[in-house]
Amino acid sequence: MQLNQITSSNTSWNSRKSALTNIKLLGFILLLSGCATLFTGTDDDIRFESDPAGAMVFINGLEKGTTPTTVSVKRSINDVNIALQLDGYETRQFVLEKEFNKASFFNLFNVLFWAVDAVSGSLMKHAPQYYEITLRPNGVVQQSEAVDLYDANTLASHEDGALIIPSSSKRTIAITNGMSGYTVVFKRK
Repeated sequence: MQLNQITSSNTSWNSRKSALTNIKLLGFILLLSGCATLFTGTDDDIRFESDPAGAMVFINGLEKGTTPTTVSVKRSINDVNIALQLDGYETRQFVLEKEFNKASFFNLFNVLFWAVDAVSGSLMKHAPQYYEITLRPNGVVQQSEAVDLYDANTLASHEDGALIIPSSSKRTIAITNGMSGYTVVFKRK
């Protein structure tokens, strides 16, 4: 009878040991299937440089520094708006580019970790992380944006009075009326 009890207790011990090993293995797998939030964080360091230097950097309307500068930017599913401002120069505005964060693939089939990444913004990451912006002086029109200027009084018109605007290879056409002082500008995309 004692032999049966020893064998029975050995079998019970082996079952518990096997269950414990399975729990450890499951915990290890869950740890490996962590989320991008854990592996890559929720912020990206973005470098901004401008020519000329000294432009104020605004992120979503808040001043964050002066170029050249590196700013920690929170990841988000929403767009992150950037503006660079320098006295005497046109304000440059753009949206930070994003790409899928490949670390999210470690989530495997764990819906909870996908949700954490989505809420924290870590499903996406900012890329590139370096921006070099050339600022344009106020009032300067680049050669590629040269304007064709026409006087409204010299343009031909349809019988209904609508002006016939000549075709132009330029991106911008301006029509001025010397008598009224008004100028209408048309820009092609």
